[in-house]
Amino acid sequence: MAMIARLSCLALLLGATIAAAQEEPARPLFYTPNDVILVLGATPQEVPVYKQAMKDARLRRTGGVEYWEGHIAGKAVALAETGVGKARASTVTSLLVTVLKPRVVLMSGTAGRPNPEMRAGDVIVAAELYEPVGVKITAKELAYWKIEPMRPPASLLALAQKAIATYQPPTETVAGQTYQTKVRTGIVVTSDEGRQADTAETFHADLGEMESAAFARSCDILGVPCIVVRGGSNKPQANGKDDDQSGYQGYRHLSPIAAKDAALFGVHLIKYL
Repeated sequence: MAMIARLSCLALLLGATIAAAQEEPARPLFYTPNDVILVLGATPQEVPVYKQAMKDARLRRTGGVEYWEGHIAGKAVALAETGVGKARASTVTSLLVTVLKPRVVLMSGTAGRPNPEMRAGDVIVAAELYEPVGVKITAKELAYWKIEPMRPPASLLALAQKAIATYQPPTETVAGQTYQTKVRTGIVVTSDEGRQADTAETFHADLGEMESAAFARSCDILGVPCIVVRGGSNKPQANGKDDDQSGYQGYRHLSPIAAKDAALFGVHLIKYL
């Protein structure tokens, strides 16, 4: 009985330790942070919702990058557009983190939705983020290095879960159907053009896009906590048709919805960060 009691106490102590670790706010590892949240979007349509929510916005510049400073929900926020692609996402992230020394970084934007259960405007907070590295086996076969997913700190993901629980997602009408969008955690994969469908299937992705892994890798190297919020736009076929809302035409029509809905949740999430 004494042994059982000691084991029970040990289990309770371990549980309390894990809970405390999850509640401990994530902090930058290599610098003393300023009290600012850095928000990044890749394209012009991914930042206006944040800009509209920002109080006392002021335009700033560092190097060749413009960014806005202000407040959202009483929190100091810096907002910038990185440009499309891995190189730009990584470069702008690294520059602004180095200059501004934020306490947390949020990337917000659009993504293709290979998961057939997702609809346009549904939002994923990346609990797992993959950056596939392809290895050519034969002329027709491509495999991927075994890679571990990048994950946000447990405490940061817990805050996102709280935000999800208190959020009222908007209603959208697409292809004649009206529905309430959803927000949840899930899997996001970053891949090169032409490999989206293959990598999505390999890594069981909910969404696929072009920048988040490079963004997260830069944040990891610089030691700053980060989290990714992406809204689903078109299906990842490249057939250019509009009837099934896929291909380029589908992206052109659906990406504004995805960008807006991701940003609406992002603004709500900032209240918890």
